[in-house]
Amino acid sequence: MKSKNNVFYQCIGESADSKRACVDLIWSMSSCPACFIPHHLNTYWKIMNSIVINLEKIRDARRIDSEEEIIQHVAIRRMREILEDRTPKDIPHAPNGDGEDLVERPHDVVAVLGSRGSGKTTFLLSVLQDVDPVANDGKPVLLPGVDCLVNLGLIDPTLIARKENVFLIIVSRIRDAVLKAKGLNRDSANHRQWEDHLRRLARGLSALDEVGGDLLKGDWDDDQYAMEEGLATVRSHRRLEPYFHAFIDASLWLLQKRAFILGLDDIDTSFEKGWPVLETIRRYLTTKRLIVLLSGDSELFSAAVRKQQWQNLGEGLMKHDARPDYYSSLVDRLEDQYLQKILKPENRIFLDSIYSYYKSEPEQDAGKEASTKHPILTVRLTKDDEPVRLRSMIRTLLVNALFITREDDLRLYERALLEQPTRSVVQLLYHFRDAFLILRKAQNGKVEPRPLNQEERQAVERFQNSLITIFASSLQQMGWAPNLLRDMAPEDVGPMIVEHLTNRGMLDPGYRLKPEFGNTTKNLAVLTVGAQIAGMMYRQPESCLDYMLKVGLAHEVLVSASADVATRDSAIKEYVRFVGLDTMESALGVARRATAYLRGRDGRVDRQTVRSGTIALYGDSGALYPLFVMYGVNDIDSVNKLMISKDSKHPMWDFWKLTEDDGNKGKGYFYNTLNSIERTISNDMKGLAYLPMQLIVRGDAEQTPVASIFNLLGVLRDVMSASSRYDVRQVLLRHAQLRSFAAPNRATAAADVTAGGADADDEESDRNLNQMHHISGSLWSWVQGNRDVMRDPLSVNLIAKIWSRFYYTLLRTDAEVGKRQNNENRYYCGQLLHRFIIAFLNAVLVEEMLVHGPMTLKNPSIKDDNFILNLDSVAKNKINASLFWMFWSCPLWGYFLDLRSNVSQRHRAVAYGESGRPMTNDGFYSLYPLLNSLLIQRPLKLTSPVQNQKENDDSSDDSPSDADQSPRRGRPRQPKGPV
Repeated sequence: MKSKNNVFYQCIGESADSKRACVDLIWSMSSCPACFIPHHLNTYWKIMNSIVINLEKIRDARRIDSEEEIIQHVAIRRMREILEDRTPKDIPHAPNGDGEDLVERPHDVVAVLGSRGSGKTTFLLSVLQDVDPVANDGKPVLLPGVDCLVNLGLIDPTLIARKENVFLIIVSRIRDAVLKAKGLNRDSANHRQWEDHLRRLARGLSALDEVGGDLLKGDWDDDQYAMEEGLATVRSHRRLEPYFHAFIDASLWLLQKRAFILGLDDIDTSFEKGWPVLETIRRYLTTKRLIVLLSGDSELFSAAVRKQQWQNLGEGLMKHDARPDYYSSLVDRLEDQYLQKILKPENRIFLDSIYSYYKSEPEQDAGKEASTKHPILTVRLTKDDEPVRLRSMIRTLLVNALFITREDDLRLYERALLEQPTRSVVQLLYHFRDAFLILRKAQNGKVEPRPLNQEERQAVERFQNSLITIFASSLQQMGWAPNLLRDMAPEDVGPMIVEHLTNRGMLDPGYRLKPEFGNTTKNLAVLTVGAQIAGMMYRQPESCLDYMLKVGLAHEVLVSASADVATRDSAIKEYVRFVGLDTMESALGVARRATAYLRGRDGRVDRQTVRSGTIALYGDSGALYPLFVMYGVNDIDSVNKLMISKDSKHPMWDFWKLTEDDGNKGKGYFYNTLNSIERTISNDMKGLAYLPMQLIVRGDAEQTPVASIFNLLGVLRDVMSASSRYDVRQVLLRHAQLRSFAAPNRATAAADVTAGGADADDEESDRNLNQMHHISGSLWSWVQGNRDVMRDPLSVNLIAKIWSRFYYTLLRTDAEVGKRQNNENRYYCGQLLHRFIIAFLNAVLVEEMLVHGPMTLKNPSIKDDNFILNLDSVAKNKINASLFWMFWSCPLWGYFLDLRSNVSQRHRAVAYGESGRPMTNDGFYSLYPLLNSLLIQRPLKLTSPVQNQKENDDSSDDSPSDADQSPRRGRPRQPKGPV
């Protein structure tokens, strides 16, 4: 033995021939029971330093004829240990008589347990074929030392005809094994004795279901004879089990083998067929000379047994004895004891998922020691290719086909995919094979996010579509129609995503379309839908804004706002209907309706200065003490003193300067409303200023203007989808019109909630608006210049994270403005829009760049400092933040950012090149001073004695009242237009 060990260790090597030689040596040593010891088994497994998933062979149930292709190597090891223990050490003696009375009835079924598609059939086929002495030149590959068994093959009860009996099939296969054996003398006394045992067994087979009939049925003339025949038949029935055992012993004695081995596959999938099989095992398969391998799902076994136990109790008992809890507990105990008896825990082998091996292997090749401890999973793509690491293939799938980049997300997706049954994982790999072969050409050994060429894009799109087929069952269970997903367009995001998720209570966390549920079906469904959305964003990059405004905004407005589940569910349904998410409403339409929803309350309009990215402005009916609201003083003289002060920081100075080249028209105004803009600035500037604006109609038909960052993003979405400069201009002209939306009346029934969007005066707006040649040209150049950047892969998860960070920053801005705003610290419309834009750009930058390294996670809710730090970090590390640079270089922001800010200077250098500033036909280059001159709703903290008295007189008035006088150039006068 010592010399053999030395030879054994010398033959260990890396080549396939060396491994084969080692396996042969182990087999030769294991043919002797004394040599079949754990030491040799451990040495055998040290050879298994890799597991190969062969995509050319493994997609169908089949025996594995190569040790390296066995995925379930832990289960094989356990099977070897059980067979070593269960296999008799000798050949049975020839039985005499009609079988001995049974002293013991062992139930030693080996249960191979796993979910559907986990590889149970492949596992059983490999084990059964491996014990066949004819296989592999008489040398079993997987189970050394088991050539002393006779393989009876695999029986699938679901394929048995209705009147067939599994017991008869087993007897038939034993008979065939004997008759087909070579070298047996059929005329010998031993063979004749075997035939006697078979005949004796046959007499008792009528006791089986579907076999024989009434034992006294027939026309007998001799009563004595009838009785004797009946008693003989009863005796045969009673002794069917010992007759069967004697028949097995006689068969093995003829074959000179120790035991038969039989596989029963998938008996759990049909309760009608499965229960009789379990009862056959319990009644008759109780000999150590017949090793039974049984496969199935433990949960389905449990269900089959429970169903039968309930039937055994009977409907009558249930009807007349009203103790459901008692009987449920009784069934629990009966089920447990039945399965403990038939499927003993020590004989249960669980098939692991591929993920259980995947998570244990080293992430990088770490030398021989690491690989022998934890075998490396590899994939053979074609018969001519060397295997590649599964980890490399899966990472390529996630990074370059599903566009997942963060390490924590990668691990989550790896688990969601690789914990699936082996059949599903293999199908996934098979469908990804072609895309992987194309993608790996440009990898240079490293998997990382990158733009894809045309060939790669087409291959990835085909794979994304194949996910619908692979996980069609999960999609259908969750209510998604696979065919509709294939043709998804941006307009479908509302009804197909938001409405679907809300109807199933999955909006949180399902809006990320990330496999983070505790339910496999949900995980596969949202993963597949997320892949389709990612593909859509790849083809139509503007749809990322569709997702933000439709899905992300719905989640943040509703789920984050309400902790009470009942209230949340009701609010979600109301919101979905109000903003049109159950229709194909455009992203801008959803943004405007969402703004009305945020600002509306029971037919009224919320007067809070800033709320979640929206700003309440005063209307045209005048202002409630406008001087105090705008300047914090109550009299004209105080305002005049502020205006002539060289150190004044009030926004009207900037507005007056803005109108210097136009006859100083602005000098007549100390604040503006939306309508007064028409009399002080050019048409181009007015149209641009209207882009974030809308009117919200109260229940009493009063209109309140509101500025919203969501409206600006909706406009940007339509600009990104333009196919020409003319299209860009038409988008601006169409969206530069004030539209009215009704505030939701939440006291009404959900069916009555509507949000109509109407033009304030379409004809007048068309007549007054210019063509916006310059801004449309700038935006069209931006769209063209970013075509390639806009084609960079985006994941839904990234877009969702961006929106969550953005919305959280808006909420922080709400809180900070509420705390800081007082008579000395005031915020104006231009300032707040600047804050919202910076919040959006910072959210894009941070979430996109976190995968590359640390960023400043503090959000710029009040100051630009944190955003500037992140800008500097990107520039210093020369990181290509493609999505951020696309948004950052958009010229539209230049009209709304504070010209004096460092951010604005940097933006102009990026967006406008040498000119350094956005221009219109009339020479104005910023809307910031204009927007700061708009009178905003007074904050609740700002109070004066006069104002308090007014509010006590009319607390419901949230619109401005007329002012008698306005200061101009140091003297009172009636100003132009509404004040």
